[in-house]
Amino acid sequence: MAELDGGAVAELDGGAVAELEGGVVAELYGKDLRTYRNQVRKEFAEKARTAYWKHPQSKIPKVDFGKTHIRVNHTNCKSLLSLVINSIKILPSNPTSHVLEYSQLSDEQLSNTSVYLCLKREMEQAHASTKNQIQEWIRHGHLVSLFETYFDEHYEEDDEDDEEDIGKLSPYHHLGRNLLIYQRRNPIPFKWMWIIYKAFRKETRPRQPICDCCHHHDDEDDEPKLTFAQYFGDSRYEYYTQYTEHTTYYYNIVDFLRLVYRAILEIPDEPAPETQPMPEPTESACEVVAKVPLVTDEELLAKIAELKVKYPDQTSIKSLCKLLKHDKPEWQVTETRLKKLPKASKSSD
Repeated sequence: MAELDGGAVAELDGGAVAELEGGVVAELYGKDLRTYRNQVRKEFAEKARTAYWKHPQSKIPKVDFGKTHIRVNHTNCKSLLSLVINSIKILPSNPTSHVLEYSQLSDEQLSNTSVYLCLKREMEQAHASTKNQIQEWIRHGHLVSLFETYFDEHYEEDDEDDEEDIGKLSPYHHLGRNLLIYQRRNPIPFKWMWIIYKAFRKETRPRQPICDCCHHHDDEDDEPKLTFAQYFGDSRYEYYTQYTEHTTYYYNIVDFLRLVYRAILEIPDEPAPETQPMPEPTESACEVVAKVPLVTDEELLAKIAELKVKYPDQTSIKSLCKLLKHDKPEWQVTETRLKKLPKASKSSD
């Protein structure tokens, strides 16, 4: 029990809290005790959010994809951090005692805690609920039909940089009104399904026949066209987060927990290794440039294809550039370089 002096708090029987107020000891319980604990959790959450936003990508531990991991970006970081914070037991005599105890557990011990399992379930449910909702809409068929109409009215075949935002729907038109019904009820799967449908149409949109005489011949030789249901069934998208152009970071769950606990305990990250000063140049400018590793278009396209499979929700030029800088910093790739690649590499952007 903590000493009662100068307004310090002490734990009493039954989990109540005592304060010294003007020489009179008063118990805190019920609403007052909840208010105290909520205030502490609010302070913990603020520290955790600050630590997450300031956590540079280079400091995120390498993910072992054989272990259970989570996907974190700006759309779900707050809810994931809240799950960790709300699992912390607040003892008024020492609010950080539970955090300190968990921070000292081994990886194996942490993976058996209820908060670890809670984060794991959160990821599984996020993916499953979005995927199941899309599958239900596809079976019903109505939303697919609405997307088909919307795509035909808004997408220009020659516009390679088309970024039509289906979020700007008008309730004053029949099509927009019907789409808004779906969007407002389930905004996350709605956006995912639109992104996938748009990719499907761009990949399967038939080319205009050169002449009428060719048109009849093509119809006879055409194979059965790929349906959206088949395309979706073959897709490898992950729905652990909302669809976003922002980078999604991957954490092993134990590493994510340690990030929160270290922030609450105000334990600084390991200092970065000291960098040696650059030596004075002794070679000609041409010789120095010649030593910069140059990546060919073929190597770059192969790496981009690998990244698109690994991160199917991050296929924009900006996202790919960030991923390349992380995986292959020695290539010194820029967004301008990516934009100049053959068009085949940008078919899914």
